[in-house]
Amino acid sequence: MGRQYNLGYNGFTHDVNEGVSFGDMDRAFGAQGSSTRMDNSFKYVTPSLSGFKAGIAYGNPDTTVTRINGASKSDRSNHLSTALKYESGPLFVAASYDRASSSLDNAITNWAIAGAYDFEVVKLHLAYGQDRYGKLGWANEAKDLYEKLIGTYSLGKDFKSSNYYVGLSAPVGAGTLVASWSRSSSNLDDSDKWGDKAKAQNIYHVNYKYPLSKRTSVYAYGSYGTGVGYVDGVKVKEAGVGLNHKF
Repeated sequence: MGRQYNLGYNGFTHDVNEGVSFGDMDRAFGAQGSSTRMDNSFKYVTPSLSGFKAGIAYGNPDTTVTRINGASKSDRSNHLSTALKYESGPLFVAASYDRASSSLDNAITNWAIAGAYDFEVVKLHLAYGQDRYGKLGWANEAKDLYEKLIGTYSLGKDFKSSNYYVGLSAPVGAGTLVASWSRSSSNLDDSDKWGDKAKAQNIYHVNYKYPLSKRTSVYAYGSYGTGVGYVDGVKVKEAGVGLNHKF
C-alpha cells in the first residue's frame, strides 16, 4: 500500500529492458518502461504458479492541479494497472495494461506485450505496445517540448502511438554487451494536426556492463535519437559511464 510502481514497470515488461539512460525502453513506452509511480495505491502480486505470475494495482491520488490555458483546475484521478507474466528457463513473456482517468480529458491507456529468449550465445528482447490519449510517465515532457518548438499542444484528444523495442545482449569477456533500438510512431503527423513538423521517434543504443562483484558493476553507454518527442529535426546524442551498487 502507498506509493507504488505500476505493474508494467515493476517486474513485468520492464524485465525485457536492457537500455541505460536515454536508451531506456521508457523513451518509447512511457509507463510500460519507466518508473511510473501510483500514489495512494493498493497493489497485489501473486506468488509464482508454475512460472505464471499476475498482478493488479489501483491508485486514487490526492487532488491534482492541472494548468489549462494559464488557469488552475483541481481534479481527482485514478490509475488502474494490471500485468501477467510467464517465466521458465530461457523464456520470458509478459503483458501489461494501464489506464489513468480523470474528469479533465479522456482516460490515458497503454498496453504492451514483451518477451525475451536466451539462446545462450545471445539473448533476444522484443516488445510492442500502444498508447491512446497520452503517454503515462512522460506526457509533460513531450507537451513542454511541443509548446516550445511548435506551439500550444495537448497529448489528449485523439492522440495515439505505436511503440517498438528490439534488443540483443551477449556475454563479452566477463561483462555483457547490449545493442537496442526503440521506436515510437504517432498520428501527430496527420495533415490536420502538425503535418511535416512531426516525426516518428527512433533511438539507437549500445552499452557494456562489467561486474566488479555480485552487487557492484560498472557500465558505459552511448545513444543516438532522432524525432525525439515526435518533433522533426530534434536529435539527441548521449554517452556516459556509471557505477551501480545494489544494497
